[in-house]
Amino acid sequence: MSLFVFLFAVSLLHSVEAQGSMTDDSVFVKQGENVLLSVKDPVTLNDKDFYWKFNKTNNIVKYSDKLSVRPKYQGRVEFFVHNQSLLLKNLQQSDTGEYFAVVIEDEDRTVATHRVIVQEPVSAVNLTVTRSSSGCNLTVTCTVVDSHIKKHFRCDSQTCSPKPGEGPQVSGSSASINVYVQEGFIICNHSNRVSWEQDRKKIKDVCEPQPVPSAAIITGSTMGILVLAIGIVIIFFRSNRCKCPTSKKEEIENTVYAVPQEINPGQTLPEGASAQSPTSTYALVGFHTGPGKSTNTINTPSCPETIYAQVDRAAKTNHRGPPSA
Repeated sequence: MSLFVFLFAVSLLHSVEAQGSMTDDSVFVKQGENVLLSVKDPVTLNDKDFYWKFNKTNNIVKYSDKLSVRPKYQGRVEFFVHNQSLLLKNLQQSDTGEYFAVVIEDEDRTVATHRVIVQEPVSAVNLTVTRSSSGCNLTVTCTVVDSHIKKHFRCDSQTCSPKPGEGPQVSGSSASINVYVQEGFIICNHSNRVSWEQDRKKIKDVCEPQPVPSAAIITGSTMGILVLAIGIVIIFFRSNRCKCPTSKKEEIENTVYAVPQEINPGQTLPEGASAQSPTSTYALVGFHTGPGKSTNTINTPSCPETIYAQVDRAAKTNHRGPPSA
């Protein structure tokens, strides 16, 4: 019975120690940067060996009157004797693990424990927003640049939520993607413990509220259309009226060149007529407008007509009239 109680006490002690080591500080470090591991309660190193170890099995440095650094860590670590802190430089993901500060006395005593997690910086993201046909219902896609990873969300002017069926919003090792509304912006945030990237869109640029027509606007528009229609009808009737034929017929003067009749050689000419040599005769002829005018209106050409006729010279004769008494 006493043996059972002893074994139970030992197992309980180991459990408490394990829980204590798990609750020690975790340090997140961006890849390529440095981290300083400290000892909370520095110790006096007289006649004592002091170690910094990686995962309890790999010695990094040993101090016993003088400092000794393992070849693997040459140029990558710096040890400070006065407080036993250790500076790790240019960390890579392979440096992720637990680091222990150990004092060797009658037995090993751990005086500091740190869990170091090295993470790469996250990639940039691209946010695209598609508006539905009604209201401010938006479909938002957040895509990780240079990656096939993308997440879909549904948003309005106030909140965003993952689309049904979307898995955990994780893009890689401990990195997450989240979309939310803040201060008038839809924001896509891609982050881990050491870095973050964002893309954002203004809500008013993609979700402008639709104007609602008022009764005054509708009435004014209707009246304007009605007035326009009446004006078109009036112009149409006036235009047709102007095209009706007029009752008054225009008189257009036409110039006619008439051919005079030949003078009979036997005809007695007036005295002095033989000396004259007429070359042409002009007569102005107008349309007859007397009572005998036809009742039918004849549309005359809008331009005057010109008729040309050849005029022949009268033949000369030697016939003279009877001598005067």
